[in-house]
Formats: sequence, C-alpha cells, structure tokens
Amino acid sequence: RRQERLARVARFSADLNVALMGGARRVGREWTRLASDFVRLGPLGWHAFFRDSRVVDRVVSRFRAGLAWE
Repeated sequence: RRQERLARVARFSADLNVALMGGARRVGREWTRLASDFVRLGPLGWHAFFRDSRVVDRVVSRFRAGLAWE
C-alpha cells in the first residue's frame, strides 16, 4: 500500500512539473485534472508530496525570478 501511494505521489509530481514547465497560462483540463489527482492523493499523499517535492521552494523561486506566468 505504501509503495502504491508513493508511486501515485511521484506520478502527480511529474505531471505537475510538466504543467509548470508549460507555463501557468494554460488553464483548463490539465489544471483541473491535476487538482483532482491531488485531492485523490489524500492526507498521507499530500504530506509525502510536500515533504519530498520541495514544490513550495520551486514555485516561490519562480515568482522571485519573474517566471511564474511566462
């Protein structure tokens, strides 16, 4: 069960990275699907994602660099 949860978290993280590289301007199905996938991870998955992905650091650095919406 733990392996499955980690695999789902890793898949979500990869999908989010691809979406972020594509730019924040792309709104619609991709972001809706990502939000849905995130919710389905559940509390343990959320914890693993934020602990392991460092997504907050990466997003903050993009804002600081002025790249958030390019």
